[in-house]
Amino acid sequence: MLVRRVAALVVSICFLIACARPAAQPGAITGASKTKAVRGEYAPVTLAEVDRVSIEGGRLVLHGGAARVTVDLPAGVDTSQPTRNWALTTDTSAGSQTSYTFTHAESLDDFTIELPATDRELRYGVFKNGSGAEVMALAWSNEGKSYFGWVSITAR
Repeated sequence: MLVRRVAALVVSICFLIACARPAAQPGAITGASKTKAVRGEYAPVTLAEVDRVSIEGGRLVLHGGAARVTVDLPAGVDTSQPTRNWALTTDTSAGSQTSYTFTHAESLDDFTIELPATDRELRYGVFKNGSGAEVMALAWSNEGKSYFGWVSITAR
């Protein structure tokens, strides 16, 4: 009887491990563009969902329900100088990834990035960087996991 219970317990644990979703992992973001170099990174954050974002004390704050997570932007980002030139023009879901295309309002330059899939609205904002580049901060959620990321946008 004890052997059957132990065997059932082992089978149950193996089943739970096999069915568990993999943990969210950090990753690199590389954009595709003819005129811009777009590179950055993303990482999971401890929120079930991202409802909104704000800036407090030069840091980005992600809000989800009653919880909030504060994250640092890359060095040199001036959060007092947001730019409003980039618009999200296309998003396309493809399984575990979503492609986003952003277009510049004046020059019409564009770039496309791929991020882990989202089931909610992508939150983003763009700020000037001391080096002359722009930095886009990104936040999104999918199936109870949330992410923060950023990309640096520079001329090629």
